[in-house]
Amino acid sequence: QTVEGLIGNFENTSVAVYDSNGKELSASAKIGTGCEVALVVDGEKIDALTVIVKGDVTGDGVVDGTDYLRIKAVFLETYTATGAYTKAADVDESGKVDATDYLRVKGHFIGTYNIFA
Repeated sequence: QTVEGLIGNFENTSVAVYDSNGKELSASAKIGTGCEVALVVDGEKIDALTVIVKGDVTGDGVVDGTDYLRIKAVFLETYTATGAYTKAADVDESGKVDATDYLRVKGHFIGTYNIFA
């Protein structure tokens, strides 16, 4: 999903999307885990939500081999994910990051499983 695609779903509101460092994203940028979608009125954030994309633990808006390797590392306890990234790694929403999560992400990026279905 791009910023432009998301913002097109809102009527009569001012919505801005920021990356995980607080920088406003361009209309063509992809929205990934850790981004913030904010309601802005008169230049002031009124409300905001953090984006979580299942399987996107790198925050680039794409679920690929890098995400698979990172989720596997979280499971093996050689990498620590925090906050929204931990929730994105828990693909099956079981409350923990386990082998099922990284195998589902692997299946997703090779085309044998759809984590969004």
